[in-house]
Amino acid sequence: MKKNIIISALMLMTAGVQAQSYDITAKLDVDAKVITATETLVWRNNTNDTVNELMFHTYLNAFKNSQSTYFVERNIPFTDTVPSSDWGYIDIQRMVTSDGEPLLQDLHYVQPDDRNSADQTVMMVKLSEPILPGKEITLNITFLSKLPRIVARSGYERGDFYMVGQWFPKIGVYEPVGMRGRKTSGWNCHQYHYNSEFYADFGTYDVSITVPEKYRVGATGVLLKESTDVDGNRTYVFHADSVIDFAWAASPRFMIMNDTWKGKGIRLLYMPEHGGEAERYITALKNAMEFMEQKVGEYAYPSITVVDMPFYAAERAGAMEYPMFFTTATVRHLPSNFRISEQAVVHEFAHNYFQSVVATNEFEEAWLDEGMAAFFESEIMDKYYGDGAMINAFGIPVGVSEYYRSNYTQWPNPAIATIDNYSWKYPTHTYSLMAYSKPMVMLKSVKGMMGEDLYYQAIRDYYSRWKFKHPCTGDFVNCINKAAATSSDPDVQKGYTWFFNSMLTTDEVCDYKVTSIKNESLLSGIKGFFDDGFGKIFKNDSEETRQYRSSVFVQRMGTMVMPVEVLVTFENGDTQTFKWDGRGRCKEFAIASSQKVVSAQIDPENKNYCDINFVNNSYSLESVSSPAWKYTVKFLFWLENLFQSIAFFA
Repeated sequence: MKKNIIISALMLMTAGVQAQSYDITAKLDVDAKVITATETLVWRNNTNDTVNELMFHTYLNAFKNSQSTYFVERNIPFTDTVPSSDWGYIDIQRMVTSDGEPLLQDLHYVQPDDRNSADQTVMMVKLSEPILPGKEITLNITFLSKLPRIVARSGYERGDFYMVGQWFPKIGVYEPVGMRGRKTSGWNCHQYHYNSEFYADFGTYDVSITVPEKYRVGATGVLLKESTDVDGNRTYVFHADSVIDFAWAASPRFMIMNDTWKGKGIRLLYMPEHGGEAERYITALKNAMEFMEQKVGEYAYPSITVVDMPFYAAERAGAMEYPMFFTTATVRHLPSNFRISEQAVVHEFAHNYFQSVVATNEFEEAWLDEGMAAFFESEIMDKYYGDGAMINAFGIPVGVSEYYRSNYTQWPNPAIATIDNYSWKYPTHTYSLMAYSKPMVMLKSVKGMMGEDLYYQAIRDYYSRWKFKHPCTGDFVNCINKAAATSSDPDVQKGYTWFFNSMLTTDEVCDYKVTSIKNESLLSGIKGFFDDGFGKIFKNDSEETRQYRSSVFVQRMGTMVMPVEVLVTFENGDTQTFKWDGRGRCKEFAIASSQKVVSAQIDPENKNYCDINFVNNSYSLESVSSPAWKYTVKFLFWLENLFQSIAFFA
């Protein structure tokens, strides 16, 4: 394990000069539901700009009152009286420089996104002395975090479970000109929104957490030591390099299982009633670690911690990612053919590559993290668990890929919005569609069009080139096009900028349909009157060779233009593939053959996953049974709702 930590430390050195370091000492009061803490923050100006102010996220203030931007955007009225114990906030009690200069009087809250003056989730501090390029500032901060009853995956539940995320004053990201396409330098520090996750810079964290003696703690980073004091408190000390955040969970009910995969530490904290599912968590995690290493690159950190939620906290705290740490959930005695728990583990681990190491901006380009995680979730689950990777019940297998695709294609209006928007600006209830489902379908289609080898060549290049650097959409597309240019196929060589533009920046929908097949019989042989030099003779050759003039009609039903391949099958079983650029509204494929055309299939190799209606992609002159997928989709949603209900009431 020590050797592996050294290797991981060498890997993390590629992150370069980190912008910040945190040294936090925190104590949890389980009676008051309060964390008292001190924080020493060192922030380094790694740009060529002179910086005159600092901006911080004070995320817990999202739960301070009903007028915060988070609750205003949630737009759900409070029907009952909410006790004071259910609310949460963060108070900055002291902030001084290393020289002793007090800064509290220069602190004020700002609202860069919506001008909601009641929102206190972004804090600005004016500096009396600017921070010059290459210089740094050290701040000593004292703060108090009042934890809410769990909301948005932060807080406490039933007095014995604490999920502590977004809990300390966290500095924003100062972006110079050119970073992620910026035209002007400045702080990137968004408010806490109802439909958004986060964005932060890389740093080193040394965090000491003191809890009652019976409590066990799982957190970001490597656990360096544990100690107990004379007052019956237990202190856990964690260290993490090159991470963008620090989160932790605590409970006296946690059981602990330790394991390793290729020298990487695995630490599972689980509820005793979920002991029967613990090995399933570990197996799913190892599957994910193996796949991600093979297809993307080595996991950059020395360990990973997994926290299993109790039933009563799972609805609001389950399945959330942080660097080197994530939460998940299950139900007691979950049947082995229901793999929703494995699905969550795989998805959250994938985040540790794209949310944590590559570290894109989830406020502004949510798809680059959530869409990538959804794609890899589908790839991993379908590989290791096969047909019915998600649910296989009553003879109906449901894979993860199908689940995400159905969420997109079965949406009442798949053209409701475009992906390229700030996440909190998506229309109501469409965040999962725009951040997860449609991007997953898009990436699946790119893989299909490029081919698996070239696609993963691009993914490996993207991860290697952009880890610890905060890339944007354009950087990802460039890596895809770079790999595509090495193909021997001229169509692939052209790259996929056109496709990403269509899927990300427009509301176009792909739908191609085989509308009809016609076969016209043509008589062959020698028939009719012929000149013989002196007159005319009549011939009626009885040895006929029958020929057919066949037409296959394909129509573009949607607004999106895609290249189309059509596989035509003849009555003797022979096949022929035709291509169309897909630009017109309709296309007739005229075929002369001695055999009738009996069927036609659009996209026979299933390259195009974004076509919203697979049912109309085929047409046959022979009778076929009606497709049952729509019933499978309805069944899937019924099962998902049942699962959630069991988790809620258990």
